[in-house]
Amino acid sequence: MPSTPLQAWQLRVTEAGMVCALGLDAVTACAAADAGLSRAGPLRSINPASDSAMAGEPIIGHALPCGRADGFVGFAKALVLGRLALEDLTTRLRPPPVEPDGMVALYLALSDRHLQDRAATSPDSLDPGEAAPPPEQWPSANWRGLATHVGERLSAEPVARRLGIGGCRVLLGGHTALARALAEAASHLAAGRIARAYVAAIDSLIEPRELQAAATVQKLKTVERAVGFIPGEAAVCLAVESTEGADAGDASIVVGGLGYRRCESGAAAFVGGRALAEAMHEAGAAWPTPGGIAAWDLAGDLNGDPRRADEWGHCAIAWQAVGAGALGVPEWIAASIGECGTAGPAAQIALLLHRARRGRRSPRPTLMPLSSDDGEKAALVVH
Repeated sequence: MPSTPLQAWQLRVTEAGMVCALGLDAVTACAAADAGLSRAGPLRSINPASDSAMAGEPIIGHALPCGRADGFVGFAKALVLGRLALEDLTTRLRPPPVEPDGMVALYLALSDRHLQDRAATSPDSLDPGEAAPPPEQWPSANWRGLATHVGERLSAEPVARRLGIGGCRVLLGGHTALARALAEAASHLAAGRIARAYVAAIDSLIEPRELQAAATVQKLKTVERAVGFIPGEAAVCLAVESTEGADAGDASIVVGGLGYRRCESGAAAFVGGRALAEAMHEAGAAWPTPGGIAAWDLAGDLNGDPRRADEWGHCAIAWQAVGAGALGVPEWIAASIGECGTAGPAAQIALLLHRARRGRRSPRPTLMPLSSDDGEKAALVVH
C-alpha cells in the first residue's frame, strides 16, 4: 500500500476500455450488463471428460465473444486481454497531451493465482502420504515473474505508446488488487511523480488450470455441485486523473475513500465479515460528506461461492451494529459477466461510469466492499 494516508485520496475516472463476455468494447458490454443480459455457455477451454472434478459434464462460463481469446493461457492470455482493453480505451479517449517519458504510468492489477496455490496444497490433489509442495514450488511463485513481464510487454505495445504510457507497476491480488492499484496511482499523482495514470485489471478464470483449481477447492459450479461461481474473463482499463482542478462535468465519476483490513486466509466467516465491515466503515468515514451519509448504494463482489456469501451475511450484521447508514439493494457484476477475479471490481466501476454518462446518476454514493480469498479486505466509495 502507498505510504501516504490511504483515506486522503480521490481519483476521477474519465473513461474506460473494457472487454468481457458481453462485448469487445465498454459501451456494448456495459449496456448489456445494465439490461441484465448474459452470454454464459459451455466452455471450450477444457475437456470436462478428462477431469474427475468436472464430473464429465460441460462447464458453463462467460468467454469473450467471437473466440477472441480462445487458445491463450497464462502470460499470453493476460497480454491479449490487456491489449484489447487498451485498444478499446483509445477509440473514445481524446489524443492525450505529450508528457515527458516516464510521466505516464500504467497500474496493472493481475491475479495472484491464489486458487491454484490452494489446489496445489489441498489434500484432495495429493497422493496418500504425499507432503504439500514448499511455497517456492507453488503456482504463484512462477507466475510472479511472468506477471512482471506482462506489465513490461503491455506497456511497450504500440497502443500503450499512443496513450503515452512509459512504465508499468504490477500489483498481484484478488478482488482487492484494484483498490491497491488505484491508491498507488493517486499517491503518485499527488506527489507529482507522474502526470497521468491508467489503472487496469485483467483476469481469466476460464483457463484450464484455473477451472481445475476452482473445482478442486469446491468453488466452481458444476452439475454435481449446485453452489459455486460461474467463471468468466475480462480486462478493464480506466483513465484516471486527480480531482484537484479537474472539471467535474457529467462525464466522469469519482472513486476514493479506501478502507483496508487483513485477516488470515481461510478465517471463519464471522472474522472476515467483521474485517470487511470495518473496511467499509473506514471507507465511508473517509468520504468527505458533511454530516455523514444516511444511506448508501451498494455494489459488491458476491459470486455464488457460499463461503463468500456467509462472510457477507456476517459483514451486514457487523455493519448494522456500527450504525453507519443504511445499505441499498446490492448488485453483483458477476451475475452478468461471471466471476472475473481481479477484473470484476474494475468492470463494476466501468458500469457505474456508463450509467453516469447516460444520466442515471444516483444521488447517493456507492459503497464497494471487496474481499480477496487470501484474507485481504477493502472497500471503495464511488460517486
